[in-house]
Amino acid sequence: MSAEHERAAREMLADWASTDPWLRRAPHARALITDVASVGPTQLIVRTRYEERGVRATVRSRPRGGAETESPDPWSIAIALPADAAPGHEVTHVLPDEIAMGCRGCGGEGHVVCFRCAGEIHCVVCNGSGQASCPTCHGTGALWAALTVWTRVAAREDVRLVDDGAARALPDEVFLDLQDPEHGGRVFHVQRAERLIELQLGDGGYRSNATTGPLADAARALLAALPLPAEARVHEQVLELRKVPAFVLTIDRTPVIVYGDPPVVYPADALRRRSRVVPILAAALIAAGGVVGWLLLLH
Repeated sequence: MSAEHERAAREMLADWASTDPWLRRAPHARALITDVASVGPTQLIVRTRYEERGVRATVRSRPRGGAETESPDPWSIAIALPADAAPGHEVTHVLPDEIAMGCRGCGGEGHVVCFRCAGEIHCVVCNGSGQASCPTCHGTGALWAALTVWTRVAAREDVRLVDDGAARALPDEVFLDLQDPEHGGRVFHVQRAERLIELQLGDGGYRSNATTGPLADAARALLAALPLPAEARVHEQVLELRKVPAFVLTIDRTPVIVYGDPPVVYPADALRRRSRVVPILAAALIAAGGVVGWLLLLH
C-alpha cells in the first residue's frame, strides 16, 4: 500500500466530507486503512468545432414542362461566419433567383394516393379513383423554389476511457460515471490542430513524434471514428489527456471508492453520519409526555 496513495485518498475524502459535514464524515486520522489502490483511468477527450451547411426551399406551383435547374452546392456560396461565432450561430444567404424543380411530394406525377380512402372505397375526395391532387404542387408536378443557403457553427465533445484494466473491475455505474469530463482530474497533455490524425507528444511531424501503445491506439481509433456529418468541414480539434483521480480503499474493513474532482464516494452511504434528529425528537417527545403525565396526576 502506497503512503502517497493513502494520503491522496484521505485528502479527497476530507474534501468530500467538508461539503456537507452534517451528513458526511471523513475517516479520522487513526482510522485503520488496510488497503489503497489507485485505479484512476485516463480520459481521452476530443473537442471538435466544425461548420455545416444546407439549403432550405420555399416552393410554389409552376406549370408542367420546361427544364429543371440543379440546386447549387451550398459550399460554393460565399458566406462568412464570424471568427468568434459560438456553436449554434447561423448565417443565411437568400439566392436571388428561383430554380425550377420537379415536385418531390408526388414524384412529378401531380397526384398522390387519396388521403381519405387510399383508393379502397368510393369517396367524395377522389370520386373513386384512389388518387388526389398533390397538395404541394397542386397537380402540376412542378415547382418554383426560392432557396436560402445556411451555414452553422457546431461543436461536439467525445470521451474515451483508457486504463490498465483496474478501472474495469469497478462497479458498472462507477466505471460509466468516470467517463464524464465534469469529474476533472490532472490534464497532462493538450494538442490542437485544424484536423488531428493521431496522438503527438513532440513539436515535430506526426510520424516522428507519434506515440505507441494503448493511448495512441485509442486516440487514433477515436479520431478516425468521430460521428461528424458527411459534408461537415472541421475548423479546429483539441485532444486532451486527463488523469482522473480514483482510489479503492478499505477503511475499518469497509470497502470504499472515492473518485473525481470534486470527489464522489461509492457506495453513497458508506461514510454518511447516522441522523441524530429522530433520536433527539423521540427523547423530547418522551420527556414532554412525562411532564404532561405528572401535571395530570397533580390535578
